[in-house]
Amino acid sequence: MPTIVVVVGSFMSRVGFFEATPTWTLKHWQLVFTDAGILKALGTTLILATTAGIVSPILFSLLAYMIVRTHWWGRTILDSASPHP
Repeated sequence: MPTIVVVVGSFMSRVGFFEATPTWTLKHWQLVFTDAGILKALGTTLILATTAGIVSPILFSLLAYMIVRTHWWGRTILDSASPHP
């Protein structure tokens, strides 16, 4: 429900004031999509999310392989430092 209120409120000229003229507007969204800083932040967020989504499984798979399949001296340290469910 809070998400719906935020989305609907983003289309209102003043949130919660249904008597305001005009009640519904796209002015806020036009500002968002024309601001270079917001678009740059969105691009940075997408790059970080994609990188974390690809690198994390690879890194933790290699870590699990080293802990389970090898007999290296530091694997017990890795095992104790990694989170266990």
